[in-house]
Amino acid sequence: MCAAKGGKRNSDSGCVYVEVQDDGSDLWRLDPVLKLLQNGGVGIIPTDTLYAFVCDINNSKAVDLMYQIKDLNPSKPLSILCRTFSDIDYYTTGFPMNGSAGTTSVFKLAKQSLPGPFTLILPASKNVPARCFKKKNGDKTCKSRREVGVRMPDDPICQEILSRLDAALLCTSVRADDASPWMLEPSFMVDEYGKRGLSFVVDAGTRPASPSTVIDITQGDPIVVRAGKGDCTIWEGVHLEEGVSELAKVYAETEEEAYTTS
Repeated sequence: MCAAKGGKRNSDSGCVYVEVQDDGSDLWRLDPVLKLLQNGGVGIIPTDTLYAFVCDINNSKAVDLMYQIKDLNPSKPLSILCRTFSDIDYYTTGFPMNGSAGTTSVFKLAKQSLPGPFTLILPASKNVPARCFKKKNGDKTCKSRREVGVRMPDDPICQEILSRLDAALLCTSVRADDASPWMLEPSFMVDEYGKRGLSFVVDAGTRPASPSTVIDITQGDPIVVRAGKGDCTIWEGVHLEEGVSELAKVYAETEEEAYTTS
């Protein structure tokens, strides 16, 4: 296992293992993590739902490595961890002005939900980097994002990392390669991914096996795509899984299906 609390490096995998308190009382231990992210590293950090792989959204080599580490289809869309609503405004075209007559405004619902365990799918702005990768025949292709999932986790460790980086991060949840849907124990993450090029793991204890609640807002009125840890009653009266966007369909799949086929 990648050793101890001060950010020591595992001699076998080269992965840095940083153990912190889940209440954020020893955030100074995150210093090596910040340097690794700034230098193009891919790591695992806690959120208010599951642990997540993260990297610099603007570093194409780091993004490619994250796809390789998790063995994802290179065209699979990933979410963005945001610091504030300003980040959401930057990476999306914003919230619709209003939904159906007589309903609470979408922005007010978002303000009630965030920070919190929700993924909001919104139309992507031109600030979301295009995803470039090589096809099987060796040709390079680039795809711009029409939609993007954004998160603003209510977790002191995740928030500290984002704040000190002064930047958003690309993310995808951590899962096992076997039949189990989620990987919850950080030490196992080192064993599973450390030798694939993972730079670090931030261990804040075991997280519950509960993903985020996903809300599709690309069609104007919000649509609950996946009920997760986030309280769906905040979004009462919205549509349920009808007329969802293509990105929302990815989130709506079981994680096993999304991992192997999308």
